[in-house]
Amino acid sequence: MEHLEHLEAPPMTGHANRRLAQRAITGKAVKAAMLEGRVILSHGGRKIFFLGDNEVRKARSQGMDLKPYRNVMVVMAPCGTILTVVKTKHVPKGRTLLS
Repeated sequence: MEHLEHLEAPPMTGHANRRLAQRAITGKAVKAAMLEGRVILSHGGRKIFFLGDNEVRKARSQGMDLKPYRNVMVVMAPCGTILTVVKTKHVPKGRTLLS
């Protein structure tokens, strides 16, 4: 998990910062979702980074334990700003770019 320590998170809206605090989601969880999660293109050009069960299993096979960050979803505006962060078991809809 050392690679998460040195990665800088993109800028976040005030809403995203409030949601992180309210939902007890860490910056490491956001970084893990963005690095190892599937990338889904949503309406309006937004990108959704989702770290689901499949991604956690894949990371585990590569020696990474991302289980604490499972089900984290990061929604990013086309300009690269994080709009919100959620924990959900539901895979977001959209066109998967990478997984």
